[in-house]
Amino acid sequence: MTETAKLEAEGKWLGASVGISGDVVVVGAPLHDLEERVNAGAAYVFARPAGGWTGHVPPVAKLTASDGEAGDQLGHSAAIDGDTIVVGTLFDDVDGSAD
Repeated sequence: MTETAKLEAEGKWLGASVGISGDVVVVGAPLHDLEERVNAGAAYVFARPAGGWTGHVPPVAKLTASDGEAGDQLGHSAAIDGDTIVVGTLFDDVDGSAD
């Protein structure tokens, strides 16, 4: 098998999780820093370009948590089904419960 395309984004640990549905790929980057929020995490969405999966392919969207904090690690898990994307956060604090 020969590599034909390279999905590129700025996220640290890009590829820790991957989900594929049709021509769309979601890729987690749980150690991505969001400004001063170290390891808050992110996920990137890639869509098949008109010319196909060739060359360098940039993301069409970057997903972050509206309440994301340092250390949350959004993107630890990722799944996609049709037009629905779900991205997991490993260390999110919810209602006073840590991680």
